[in-house]
Amino acid sequence: MAKKIGMDKRNKLKGWIISAVFLLPIIASAQKYRSNWEKGNKAYEEGNYPLAQKHYSEALADRPEAAEQHFNLGDALFKQDKPNEAIEAYRKSLEAFSDPADQAKALHNIGNAHMKLKQFQQAVEAYKDALRRDPGDEETRYNLAKAMKMLRDEQKQQKQDQQNNSQEQQQNQDQQNNEDQSQKDSDKQDQKDQKGDQQEQKDPQDQNSEGENNENGEKKDQNENSDQKEGEQKDQNESPSDGTKPGKAGEEMKNGTIDRREAEKLLEMLGKMEAKTLDKVENRKKKGATNSTEKDW
Repeated sequence: MAKKIGMDKRNKLKGWIISAVFLLPIIASAQKYRSNWEKGNKAYEEGNYPLAQKHYSEALADRPEAAEQHFNLGDALFKQDKPNEAIEAYRKSLEAFSDPADQAKALHNIGNAHMKLKQFQQAVEAYKDALRRDPGDEETRYNLAKAMKMLRDEQKQQKQDQQNNSQEQQQNQDQQNNEDQSQKDSDKQDQKDQKGDQQEQKDPQDQNSEGENNENGEKKDQNENSDQKEGEQKDQNESPSDGTKPGKAGEEMKNGTIDRREAEKLLEMLGKMEAKTLDKVENRKKKGATNSTEKDW
């Protein structure tokens, strides 16, 4: 005769079966998470950082809130020279960690990633935050001192670069000003040379005009001298009967159209003519007296 299970035992068995149905997926997920975590750590220790990243990411797919896996993923990314992605993973672990010591480790690694990016100001701030949570961490203190030195050197270099840029800009500006001034001077010289060329072209015309004027003037002077000589010849040929000075010579002297030499000659001629006239008058007087005597005698 078959044995039967009692009602209580039957209910317990049913409860175990139901629990197993619900617990099996959780257990399987936990086992998978644990497996990926362990595989990731092993790959990391072996230096296979891409594989470690893969397993840590798969572990986070099962437990997105796991702070340790975000932290480990950050380490794997940092080793692959992916500092920006590593900072993002470290910050997620910082938000998930509740222990200040663990938060200090995340901030320490955030500072290291900023140092790799040469973001010294951000690194200094991260190290300071880490020391606020774990003041006894000497490694973080050392990294902070190094970051502060790098920051001062960077600021000094930036200041020097700004001064050099300012000097270079000033030199370029001075050079441009000199070039502009040289161009202006060159333009002025070109204009001056152009005016000189125009003047040289004009001068021969002026010289030709002056030469023509001089020739005309010489011809005019020759004609005037010829007229004066003809006048003098005419005056010499004339015999004034009333003892007065010739009017033609007087007009020429008044008008100033004869030179000094000709005037002296004219005066000498007039003196001779006047002496002849006086001689004639004296001769007439003598003749008159003789005739009168003859008439009286």
